[in-house]
Amino acid sequence: MAHLLRCFVLCLLNECSNAFSLLNNHNFSIGNVTGGLVTNDALENSNSFRQRLNQEALIRVALVQNVHSLMKDIMTVKNSMLVLETNSEKFKLATEKTIFQLEAEIEKLKTENQRLRNDNADKHQKLIPYVNGTFQTVKDSISQMQKKFHTRLQMIEERKSNVSSTAALETSLTKVSIEIKRLQTIEALKANVSSVAALETFLTKVSSQLGNLSKRVAFTAGVSSTSSSWSSGTLVYNKVINNVGGGHNPNTGIFTAPMEGDYVFYVSILSSGINSINIDIVQNGSSKVRAGAHVAHFTDQGETGTNLVTLRLQQGDTVWVKHNSGKGYQTHSDAPFTTFSGFLI
Repeated sequence: MAHLLRCFVLCLLNECSNAFSLLNNHNFSIGNVTGGLVTNDALENSNSFRQRLNQEALIRVALVQNVHSLMKDIMTVKNSMLVLETNSEKFKLATEKTIFQLEAEIEKLKTENQRLRNDNADKHQKLIPYVNGTFQTVKDSISQMQKKFHTRLQMIEERKSNVSSTAALETSLTKVSIEIKRLQTIEALKANVSSVAALETFLTKVSSQLGNLSKRVAFTAGVSSTSSSWSSGTLVYNKVINNVGGGHNPNTGIFTAPMEGDYVFYVSILSSGINSINIDIVQNGSSKVRAGAHVAHFTDQGETGTNLVTLRLQQGDTVWVKHNSGKGYQTHSDAPFTTFSGFLI
Protein backbone atom coordinates (compact mmCIF):
# COMPACT_ATOMS: atom_id res chain seq x y z
CA MET A 1 0.00 0.00 0.00
CA ALA A 2 2.85 2.39 0.71
CA HIS A 3 4.20 1.75 -2.76
CA LEU A 4 0.83 2.54 -4.28
CA LEU A 5 0.60 5.84 -2.42
CA ARG A 6 4.10 6.73 -3.55
CA CYS A 7 3.17 6.01 -7.18
CA PHE A 8 0.11 8.22 -6.84
CA VAL A 9 2.22 11.07 -5.47
CA LEU A 10 4.71 10.70 -8.33
CA CYS A 11 1.85 10.94 -10.79
CA LEU A 12 0.70 14.09 -9.12
CA LEU A 13 4.22 15.46 -9.56
CA ASN A 14 4.26 14.67 -13.33
CA GLU A 15 6.54 11.66 -12.81
CA CYS A 16 4.21 8.94 -14.05
CA SER A 17 7.02 7.03 -15.77
CA ASN A 18 8.81 6.66 -12.41
CA ALA A 19 5.57 5.45 -10.88
CA PHE A 20 5.19 2.76 -13.53
CA SER A 21 8.76 1.62 -12.97
CA LEU A 22 8.14 1.42 -9.22
CA LEU A 23 5.03 -0.71 -9.73
CA ASN A 24 6.82 -3.08 -12.05
CA ASN A 25 9.69 -3.50 -9.59
CA HIS A 26 7.35 -4.23 -6.63
CA ASN A 27 4.61 -6.16 -8.29
CA PHE A 28 4.88 -8.85 -5.65
CA SER A 29 3.63 -6.55 -2.91
CA ILE A 30 0.13 -6.60 -4.27
CA GLY A 31 0.00 -10.34 -3.86
CA ASN A 32 0.79 -10.07 -0.18
CA VAL A 33 -2.72 -9.06 0.45
CA THR A 34 -3.83 -12.73 0.11
CA GLY A 35 -1.05 -14.24 2.11
CA GLY A 36 1.83 -14.12 -0.34
CA LEU A 37 0.04 -15.45 -3.40
CA VAL A 38 -0.72 -13.32 -6.36
CA THR A 39 -4.42 -13.64 -7.01
CA ASN A 40 -6.45 -12.71 -10.03
CA ASP A 41 -8.22 -9.95 -8.13
CA ALA A 42 -4.92 -8.41 -7.20
CA LEU A 43 -3.77 -8.48 -10.78
CA GLU A 44 -7.03 -6.94 -11.99
CA ASN A 45 -6.73 -4.23 -9.34
CA SER A 46 -3.18 -3.57 -10.42
CA ASN A 47 -4.16 -3.30 -14.09
CA SER A 48 -7.10 -1.04 -13.26
CA PHE A 49 -4.82 1.16 -11.19
CA ARG A 50 -2.34 1.33 -14.03
CA GLN A 51 -5.05 2.32 -16.47
CA ARG A 52 -6.24 5.07 -14.12
CA LEU A 53 -2.68 6.26 -13.68
CA ASN A 54 -2.26 6.35 -17.48
CA GLN A 55 -5.50 8.33 -17.89
CA GLU A 56 -4.42 10.68 -15.11
CA ALA A 57 -1.04 11.19 -16.81
CA LEU A 58 -2.68 11.92 -20.15
CA ILE A 59 -5.06 14.37 -18.52
CA ARG A 60 -2.18 16.09 -16.76
CA VAL A 61 -0.16 16.34 -19.98
CA ALA A 62 -3.17 17.86 -21.74
CA LEU A 63 -3.70 20.25 -18.86
CA VAL A 64 -0.04 21.29 -18.92
CA GLN A 65 -0.21 21.94 -22.68
CA ASN A 66 -3.38 23.95 -22.23
CA VAL A 67 -1.77 25.92 -19.41
CA HIS A 68 1.29 26.66 -21.57
CA SER A 69 -0.91 27.73 -24.48
CA LEU A 70 -3.00 29.87 -22.14
CA MET A 71 0.15 31.49 -20.70
CA LYS A 72 1.39 32.21 -24.22
CA ASP A 73 -1.96 33.82 -25.12
CA ILE A 74 -1.84 35.82 -21.88
CA MET A 75 1.66 37.10 -22.78
CA THR A 76 0.47 38.01 -26.31
CA VAL A 77 -2.51 39.89 -24.87
CA LYS A 78 -0.23 41.58 -22.34
CA ASN A 79 2.14 42.75 -25.09
CA SER A 80 -0.80 43.95 -27.15
CA MET A 81 -2.07 45.86 -24.12
CA LEU A 82 1.36 47.48 -23.67
CA VAL A 83 1.43 48.54 -27.35
CA LEU A 84 -2.13 49.82 -27.08
CA GLU A 85 -1.28 51.78 -23.94
CA THR A 86 1.79 53.28 -25.68
CA ASN A 87 -0.26 54.28 -28.74
CA SER A 88 -3.00 55.60 -26.51
CA GLU A 89 -0.46 57.75 -24.65
CA LYS A 90 0.94 59.08 -27.95
CA PHE A 91 -2.57 59.80 -29.24
CA LYS A 92 -3.40 61.54 -25.96
CA LEU A 93 -0.28 63.75 -26.23
CA ALA A 94 -1.01 64.56 -29.90
CA THR A 95 -4.63 65.36 -29.04
CA GLU A 96 -3.59 67.61 -26.17
CA LYS A 97 -1.11 69.40 -28.47
CA THR A 98 -3.77 69.87 -31.16
CA ILE A 99 -6.25 71.16 -28.59
CA PHE A 100 -3.62 73.57 -27.30
CA GLN A 101 -2.93 74.85 -30.82
CA LEU A 102 -6.65 75.22 -31.55
CA GLU A 103 -7.17 77.13 -28.31
CA ALA A 104 -4.26 79.44 -29.25
CA GLU A 105 -5.74 79.95 -32.72
CA ILE A 106 -9.16 80.69 -31.21
CA GLU A 107 -7.61 83.28 -28.90
CA LYS A 108 -5.80 84.82 -31.87
CA LEU A 109 -9.05 84.98 -33.87
CA LYS A 110 -10.85 86.52 -30.90
CA THR A 111 -8.15 89.18 -30.62
CA GLU A 112 -8.29 89.91 -34.37
CA ASN A 113 -12.09 90.07 -34.29
CA GLN A 114 -11.98 92.54 -31.39
CA ARG A 115 -9.41 94.66 -33.23
CA LEU A 116 -11.58 94.74 -36.36
CA ARG A 117 -14.60 95.73 -34.30
CA ASN A 118 -12.64 98.55 -32.68
CA ASP A 119 -11.34 99.74 -36.08
CA ASN A 120 -14.83 99.61 -37.53
CA ALA A 121 -16.19 101.63 -34.61
CA ASP A 122 -13.43 104.24 -35.00
CA LYS A 123 -14.00 104.54 -38.75
CA HIS A 124 -17.73 104.83 -38.19
CA GLN A 125 -17.21 107.65 -35.69
CA LYS A 126 -14.83 109.43 -38.09
CA LEU A 127 -17.11 108.92 -41.09
CA ILE A 128 -20.25 110.41 -39.56
CA PRO A 129 -18.93 114.02 -39.46
CA TYR A 130 -17.54 113.68 -42.97
CA VAL A 131 -20.84 112.38 -44.36
CA ASN A 132 -22.76 115.09 -42.55
CA GLY A 133 -20.41 117.76 -43.90
CA THR A 134 -20.60 116.37 -47.43
CA PHE A 135 -24.38 116.25 -47.29
CA GLN A 136 -24.51 119.86 -46.14
CA THR A 137 -22.11 120.90 -48.93
CA VAL A 138 -24.29 119.18 -51.54
CA LYS A 139 -27.36 120.81 -50.06
CA ASP A 140 -25.72 124.25 -50.24
CA SER A 141 -24.65 123.63 -53.85
CA ILE A 142 -28.19 122.70 -54.83
CA SER A 143 -29.49 125.86 -53.20
CA GLN A 144 -26.95 127.99 -55.11
CA MET A 145 -27.86 126.29 -58.39
CA GLN A 146 -31.53 126.97 -57.77
CA LYS A 147 -30.77 130.65 -57.13
CA LYS A 148 -28.70 130.89 -60.32
CA PHE A 149 -31.46 129.17 -62.27
CA HIS A 150 -34.06 131.66 -61.07
CA THR A 151 -31.72 134.57 -61.84
CA ARG A 152 -31.05 133.26 -65.37
CA LEU A 153 -34.78 132.71 -65.89
CA GLN A 154 -35.47 136.34 -64.98
CA MET A 155 -32.80 137.55 -67.43
CA ILE A 156 -34.33 135.44 -70.21
CA GLU A 157 -37.74 136.89 -69.48
CA GLU A 158 -36.29 140.42 -69.69
CA ARG A 159 -34.57 139.66 -73.02
CA LYS A 160 -37.71 138.25 -74.52
CA SER A 161 -39.26 141.69 -74.25
CA ASN A 162 -36.43 143.18 -76.33
CA VAL A 163 -36.28 140.49 -79.01
CA SER A 164 -38.26 142.45 -81.56
CA SER A 165 -35.86 145.40 -81.40
CA THR A 166 -32.58 143.47 -81.35
CA ALA A 167 -33.33 140.67 -83.86
CA ALA A 168 -32.82 142.88 -86.91
CA LEU A 169 -29.60 144.36 -85.48
CA GLU A 170 -28.17 140.90 -84.78
CA THR A 171 -28.95 139.74 -88.32
CA SER A 172 -27.19 142.76 -89.81
CA LEU A 173 -24.12 142.31 -87.62
CA THR A 174 -23.88 138.63 -88.62
CA LYS A 175 -23.92 139.47 -92.33
CA VAL A 176 -21.27 142.18 -91.89
CA SER A 177 -19.02 139.76 -89.93
CA ILE A 178 -19.29 137.09 -92.64
CA GLU A 179 -18.41 139.58 -95.38
CA ILE A 180 -15.36 140.86 -93.45
CA LYS A 181 -14.04 137.29 -93.00
CA ARG A 182 -14.52 136.56 -96.72
CA LEU A 183 -12.55 139.67 -97.71
CA GLN A 184 -9.75 138.78 -95.30
CA THR A 185 -9.54 135.26 -96.78
CA ILE A 186 -9.31 136.64 -100.33
CA GLU A 187 -6.47 138.99 -99.37
CA ALA A 188 -4.57 136.16 -97.69
CA LEU A 189 -4.94 133.96 -100.77
CA LYS A 190 -3.67 136.76 -103.02
CA ALA A 191 -0.58 137.20 -100.83
CA ASN A 192 0.23 133.47 -101.02
CA VAL A 193 -0.39 132.87 -104.73
CA SER A 194 3.22 133.53 -105.74
CA SER A 195 4.68 131.32 -102.95
CA VAL A 196 2.24 128.49 -103.74
CA ALA A 197 3.18 128.55 -107.44
CA ALA A 198 6.90 128.39 -106.57
CA LEU A 199 6.25 125.52 -104.18
CA GLU A 200 4.34 123.56 -106.82
CA THR A 201 7.20 124.03 -109.30
CA PHE A 202 9.74 122.84 -106.73
CA LEU A 203 7.65 119.79 -105.86
CA THR A 204 7.33 118.90 -109.54
CA LYS A 205 11.11 119.01 -109.97
CA VAL A 206 11.68 116.92 -106.85
CA SER A 207 9.13 114.34 -107.99
CA SER A 208 10.81 114.14 -111.39
CA GLN A 209 14.23 113.68 -109.80
CA LEU A 210 12.93 111.02 -107.45
CA GLY A 211 11.41 109.19 -110.39
CA ASN A 212 14.73 109.30 -112.25
CA LEU A 213 16.61 108.08 -109.17
CA SER A 214 14.30 105.09 -108.80
CA LYS A 215 15.12 104.09 -112.40
CA ARG A 216 18.90 104.34 -112.07
CA VAL A 217 20.81 101.04 -112.28
CA ALA A 218 24.60 100.81 -112.59
CA PHE A 219 27.40 98.67 -111.16
CA THR A 220 31.11 97.95 -111.43
CA ALA A 221 32.83 95.10 -109.59
CA GLY A 222 36.22 93.41 -109.75
CA VAL A 223 38.00 90.26 -108.63
CA SER A 224 40.10 90.93 -105.51
CA SER A 225 42.68 88.10 -105.82
CA THR A 226 44.66 86.46 -108.64
CA SER A 227 44.14 82.81 -109.60
CA SER A 228 46.37 80.83 -111.96
CA SER A 229 44.14 77.71 -111.86
CA TRP A 230 40.58 78.98 -112.39
CA SER A 231 39.11 76.93 -115.25
CA SER A 232 35.37 76.44 -114.73
CA GLY A 233 32.13 77.93 -113.40
CA THR A 234 31.04 81.51 -112.73
CA LEU A 235 33.61 84.23 -112.13
CA VAL A 236 32.70 85.89 -108.81
CA TYR A 237 33.40 89.65 -108.76
CA ASN A 238 33.54 90.19 -105.00
CA LYS A 239 35.08 93.68 -104.86
CA VAL A 240 32.18 96.11 -105.37
CA ILE A 241 33.17 99.56 -106.69
CA ASN A 242 29.62 100.81 -107.37
CA ASN A 243 26.21 99.13 -107.15
CA VAL A 244 23.32 101.57 -107.79
CA GLY A 245 20.02 99.73 -107.63
CA GLY A 246 21.55 96.73 -105.86
CA GLY A 247 21.42 94.43 -108.87
CA HIS A 248 24.93 92.92 -108.50
CA ASN A 249 25.49 90.17 -105.90
CA PRO A 250 29.18 90.09 -104.76
CA ASN A 251 28.71 86.65 -103.18
CA THR A 252 27.65 84.91 -106.41
CA GLY A 253 28.91 87.28 -109.16
CA ILE A 254 25.40 87.32 -110.71
CA PHE A 255 23.53 90.51 -111.75
CA THR A 256 19.71 90.45 -111.41
CA ALA A 257 17.74 93.13 -113.31
CA PRO A 258 15.64 95.16 -110.82
CA MET A 259 13.42 96.44 -113.68
CA GLU A 260 12.72 95.99 -117.38
CA GLY A 261 14.92 97.89 -119.84
CA ASP A 262 17.97 97.96 -122.12
CA TYR A 263 21.28 97.35 -120.36
CA VAL A 264 24.93 97.71 -121.36
CA PHE A 265 27.48 95.19 -119.97
CA TYR A 266 31.27 95.35 -120.21
CA VAL A 267 33.86 92.77 -119.18
CA SER A 268 37.68 92.81 -119.02
CA ILE A 269 40.14 90.08 -118.02
CA LEU A 270 43.95 89.91 -117.71
CA SER A 271 45.46 86.48 -118.44
CA SER A 272 47.76 84.76 -115.97
CA GLY A 273 51.36 84.53 -117.20
CA ILE A 274 51.65 82.52 -120.43
CA ASN A 275 48.11 81.05 -120.06
CA SER A 276 45.34 82.12 -122.44
CA ILE A 277 41.75 82.58 -121.16
CA ASN A 278 38.28 82.98 -122.77
CA ILE A 279 35.16 84.11 -120.88
CA ASP A 280 31.47 84.61 -121.88
CA ILE A 281 28.81 87.14 -120.83
CA VAL A 282 25.74 84.98 -120.15
CA GLN A 283 22.04 85.97 -120.05
CA ASN A 284 19.76 83.51 -118.25
CA GLY A 285 22.19 80.67 -119.07
CA SER A 286 22.74 81.62 -122.72
CA SER A 287 26.17 82.97 -123.82
CA LYS A 288 25.89 86.32 -125.64
CA VAL A 289 29.49 87.61 -126.27
CA ARG A 290 33.01 86.35 -125.54
CA ALA A 291 36.24 88.06 -124.44
CA GLY A 292 39.61 86.41 -124.92
CA ALA A 293 43.15 87.14 -123.69
CA HIS A 294 45.52 85.13 -125.93
CA VAL A 295 49.23 84.88 -125.13
CA ALA A 296 51.29 84.78 -128.39
CA HIS A 297 54.73 84.01 -126.91
CA PHE A 298 55.95 82.28 -123.77
CA THR A 299 57.80 85.44 -122.77
CA ASP A 300 54.57 87.43 -122.48
CA GLN A 301 53.51 88.29 -118.93
CA GLY A 302 49.76 88.49 -119.65
CA GLU A 303 47.32 89.87 -122.20
CA THR A 304 44.01 91.74 -121.69
CA GLY A 305 40.70 90.71 -123.25
CA THR A 306 37.56 92.92 -123.29
CA ASN A 307 34.05 92.96 -124.77
CA LEU A 308 30.77 94.91 -124.53
CA VAL A 309 27.13 93.98 -125.17
CA THR A 310 23.67 95.58 -124.92
CA LEU A 311 20.85 93.32 -123.73
CA ARG A 312 17.10 93.70 -123.38
CA LEU A 313 16.21 92.41 -119.90
CA GLN A 314 12.96 91.77 -118.13
CA GLN A 315 12.68 92.33 -114.39
CA GLY A 316 14.34 89.36 -112.66
CA ASP A 317 16.55 88.33 -115.64
CA THR A 318 20.12 87.36 -114.67
CA VAL A 319 23.49 88.13 -116.29
CA TRP A 320 26.92 86.79 -115.27
CA VAL A 321 30.39 85.89 -116.57
CA LYS A 322 31.41 82.23 -116.96
CA HIS A 323 34.53 80.32 -118.03
CA ASN A 324 34.77 79.21 -121.66
CA SER A 325 38.32 77.93 -122.16
CA GLY A 326 41.87 78.35 -120.87
CA LYS A 327 42.72 79.00 -117.27
CA GLY A 328 43.77 81.63 -114.74
CA TYR A 329 43.57 85.41 -114.51
CA GLN A 330 45.39 88.32 -112.88
CA THR A 331 44.00 91.22 -110.86
CA HIS A 332 44.88 93.65 -108.08
CA SER A 333 43.20 93.94 -104.68
CA ASP A 334 43.07 97.79 -104.67
CA ALA A 335 42.39 98.56 -108.36
CA PRO A 336 41.45 95.29 -110.11
CA PHE A 337 42.34 94.51 -113.75
CA THR A 338 39.65 91.84 -114.14
CA THR A 339 36.26 93.63 -113.90
CA PHE A 340 32.56 93.34 -114.77
CA SER A 341 30.30 96.42 -115.30
CA GLY A 342 26.73 97.18 -116.39
CA PHE A 343 24.12 99.96 -116.43
CA LEU A 344 20.55 100.72 -117.57
CA ILE A 345 20.28 102.94 -120.66
